[in-house]
Amino acid sequence: VRLLGKEKAAIVKRHTENLEAYNLYLKGNYYCQMMTDEGFKKAIKCFKQSLQKDTHYALGYSGLATVYFYISYSATSWFMSFVRFTLVFKSPNA
Repeated sequence: VRLLGKEKAAIVKRHTENLEAYNLYLKGNYYCQMMTDEGFKKAIKCFKQSLQKDTHYALGYSGLATVYFYISYSATSWFMSFVRFTLVFKSPNA
């Protein structure tokens, strides 16, 4: 199979040229998938660090949004969602 220029470019597209930002994004995904409060804290920290390395890194922003969604979705009511956000963000490491 031979790929044309556009097809080849689509396959090898990189979302960031910054390897550190990409590695932090991968770590953030790992921690996020733990689905625990501690995992969420670590995921937020990693995603924020990846965005510091590359402020235009869309996957870093989407990872951060995913963590916020999981935190709110795992709570049973809007009040519990608020409580969980407060507990997660109360940590100085978040």
